[in-house]
Amino acid sequence: MNAAETWAVEAAARNAQAVARWSPPPQPVGRQIGYEVEGVEGRRHFNTTFLNGASFWLAEEAAKDAFDNGDGREWLWPVTIEIFDGDTSLGRWAVHLDHIPSFTACPE
Repeated sequence: MNAAETWAVEAAARNAQAVARWSPPPQPVGRQIGYEVEGVEGRRHFNTTFLNGASFWLAEEAAKDAFDNGDGREWLWPVTIEIFDGDTSLGRWAVHLDHIPSFTACPE
C-alpha cells in the first residue's frame, strides 16, 4: 500500500469516528413572553424561540400576535408595546404597522 492509499484508509477511519460521535444541535426551546400595549388593558402572552437580547423582534412578534389573535386590527398604529419575561420588563417599543396596498382594476 502506498502513502496515498494509507492516508485514504486513515482518513476514512477518522471520518467514521467523527460521524459516530456526531449529534444534531439542540432545538430551540420555546417559551412564553408577555406583553402589554399602552392604552389596552391586560397582559397578553405568546410563545417564541427568540432570545431576550432580540427584544425588538419580540415587540414585532407581540404586535403580530395582537393583530392576528386580538383586536389589533382595530387599533390606531403605531402602538407602544412593553415586553416582559416573567415579571421583568425587557423594554418598550413603538411598533408601526406597514400596510401594503393592493389594487385590482375591473372593466365597468
